[in-house]
Amino acid sequence: PTEHSRPAMPSEARATQVMPFLAVGLGLNDFMVLAASMASVLRSDAECGAAPSVAEVMARTLQDGGPSVTLSSATNAAVFFLGLLSPVPAVRFFATLCGVAVLCGFVTAVLGFSSVLALELEASRRTPTTVPGARCLWLLRSAPEEPVPPPAEQGSGMNYAMSRYASLLFSSLHSRAVQVGLLLMYLGFLSTCIYGCFHVELGLEMDDVLPKTHHSYYWMSERRKFFDTHAITLVFRDVDFGSQMQHILDLEYSMVMDGEFTEKHVRGDNPYPFRWYMEYTEARYCVEQICDVAADGQPEVEWVYDRATARTNKCEYMWRGATAEEVGAAEHAELVRACRNMCSVGKQESICPQHATNTSLQCQISDSGTECFCPYRLVPSNSSFYKFLDNFLDGGVRGEAARSLMSIHPDTGVIQAASSVFFIQGARTLEEKLKHIRRARSIASASNISNAKDNVFPLNFEVYAISEQYLQIYRTLMFMLLLGLAGAAVVLLLLLGHPVVVLIVLVVIVLAEVELYGLMSFLNMKLNSVVIGNMLMSIGYFVEATCHIARHYLLADGHGHHRAEAAVRRIGSPVLNSCMTTVASITLVAFSTYKYFLTYFVLQYLAIALVSLINGLVLLPIMLAFFGPKTTESFAIIK
Repeated sequence: PTEHSRPAMPSEARATQVMPFLAVGLGLNDFMVLAASMASVLRSDAECGAAPSVAEVMARTLQDGGPSVTLSSATNAAVFFLGLLSPVPAVRFFATLCGVAVLCGFVTAVLGFSSVLALELEASRRTPTTVPGARCLWLLRSAPEEPVPPPAEQGSGMNYAMSRYASLLFSSLHSRAVQVGLLLMYLGFLSTCIYGCFHVELGLEMDDVLPKTHHSYYWMSERRKFFDTHAITLVFRDVDFGSQMQHILDLEYSMVMDGEFTEKHVRGDNPYPFRWYMEYTEARYCVEQICDVAADGQPEVEWVYDRATARTNKCEYMWRGATAEEVGAAEHAELVRACRNMCSVGKQESICPQHATNTSLQCQISDSGTECFCPYRLVPSNSSFYKFLDNFLDGGVRGEAARSLMSIHPDTGVIQAASSVFFIQGARTLEEKLKHIRRARSIASASNISNAKDNVFPLNFEVYAISEQYLQIYRTLMFMLLLGLAGAAVVLLLLLGHPVVVLIVLVVIVLAEVELYGLMSFLNMKLNSVVIGNMLMSIGYFVEATCHIARHYLLADGHGHHRAEAAVRRIGSPVLNSCMTTVASITLVAFSTYKYFLTYFVLQYLAIALVSLINGLVLLPIMLAFFGPKTTESFAIIK
């Protein structure tokens, strides 16, 4: 979008009706990681028969889970705040909200939730009869003094289910048939998503971003169905209007006659203020209130070539649609004589204005005497442009209308900006609107007006401000995703410290983005600024689903499969819980009055949760098992 565009959706609605639920989904993941770390510390103490103090337990909990929380929060914050570089205002706004939400969630988890865990642990020790699971957010199922069974045999619950899943997955991977089967299943899923990537459409209609209860929703819906005429404003700013009249008239003509879906006719009653000023000048010249040269020797008028009237037959009205054969010889001769007199100079019925001596600036009669063309018109000279302007603006209905289309400096009286209005019709679909925008921008940029590319532009809210973003939306999407991935790569490399593992994580995140984008076509979602914000935020969710697994893989002992299995056993449960809480929190958005919230937030974030699970708990562990570092040495900087 250019600087003349505006965001295509109400950011306030997202901030109040969507962002709180997304922040809950992101923040609860840190809570789950810390709770799981405390449960692991308590189980370890119970196995050893130790009874450390609450302070010692919390210190070890933060030592174990704090780095994971810091890793994910730092990466997400970097990704989101890099979204401030987006050229789309709505994306910048949404990225700022996401970044602030991540920082608030991190502070709340480290300072607030850890305090809650400490209080709950202390309370559970004072009341040993407490039902297991009633305190410490159900993760602290066993009192420290009770014997704890081996991890693979623990009782029912999320941790047990994740442990069984890890054992089943990695024991099955020793079979070549399972490896081929999983590979074919994933390639089939990925191929389907890649196919969907090429069928994602563009757009977000105005009635989609309005609440159903709002009166404008029904008006916009009906307007899109039955009306396709749009008033396009051609804006001029910082232009020396006195010296550019010829170029302004040429541009107005080109915009109307050469543009896509335009009316293909320039009429005097159209809101063209400079054409009205030209006709005012001609009228005063013909009654000798304006002269060719002023008393001071400066020219008051100058001749310009008007393409709009160059092929307009001034005698056409005489024939009333009849041909020469239909009117008869006598009447035909009379009409030819009248046309020649009107097209000549110095007669009572002559067209005015015409140059008195320069024949090239006079009206031209055809050889048949039935057509008269007057391509040259009079406009105020550069030195006299503002001399007659006030009288024109105060002199009647057209002058008052022209004033409404100009921005005039109150002290100097100089026109700072002005606009003409033309109409397009038939541009119903987004593709048709984009076709018009491209053509109109091209015509304006090619104008001979000084610095036309920056100072002349067509504008309309529904056509340009809403649709223009799609001219560069693919570039914007790729820029934001690459920027987010670059930010994630830097933070992951700094905090994980192993380039191979970071590369694997980034490959998984890229595949997840491809899968998410491809699923859009099957969920009837279109690419727009809302989706760009969601795609940027999805990087944060994918980082949450992968970085914890990667860190615990680096911290685990053993080789390949053993390290990946240990990582899933250790941190898989919080990852799964995070996806579940995201689904639970975002589902509440479905009750919003905004129709597009259901599609672009509920459905898309359900897809994000699904893709996070597939890539975080299936694809990443398998890739780490086969392609991760085989050494038993831990490379994680944050331990």
